[in-house]
Amino acid sequence: MKFLSEKNLKVFILIVWLAPVLIFICLLGLYEGISYCLGHGLFTVIKKSAFSAFISTISTYSVTMTGFIAAIGAYISSISHKPSYAKWRQAGYDKIFYNLYAATILVLLLIFSESIFMLLTGDSLFVLKVILLSLVVSIIQIIFLTIIIVNQSKLAQS
Repeated sequence: MKFLSEKNLKVFILIVWLAPVLIFICLLGLYEGISYCLGHGLFTVIKKSAFSAFISTISTYSVTMTGFIAAIGAYISSISHKPSYAKWRQAGYDKIFYNLYAATILVLLLIFSESIFMLLTGDSLFVLKVILLSLVVSIIQIIFLTIIIVNQSKLAQS
């Protein structure tokens, strides 16, 4: 296992925190580009009467995934005594993982807050766009966390 230098570790941690913002901006640009080419937004088919149910579903997703993330944290603490985890920690990879873990929780809490904001302030296509783009960012983060945990699980069993 390759050990990370302090410089590499700082770069990876910076990437973990900046990646959600950059992904969000890229997705927003892609959405706006597609909307411009089509001549209308992509969310015009969502009925205004369905916004509350739609937002409630998204807020439920964020709360459920926060529970999933908590389960990942519990699992990591249960394998922290394994030699494979000790090597992983000594190489510095745990710092990157915990930063990704924190960033994922932050995005999930942001989605929940955005959902509550939209329910309180009324229907807004702009807020809906922000919520859906945040949702995609969170799914990407959860996929990365899941891959890391599956790999750690495999190493812990060997």
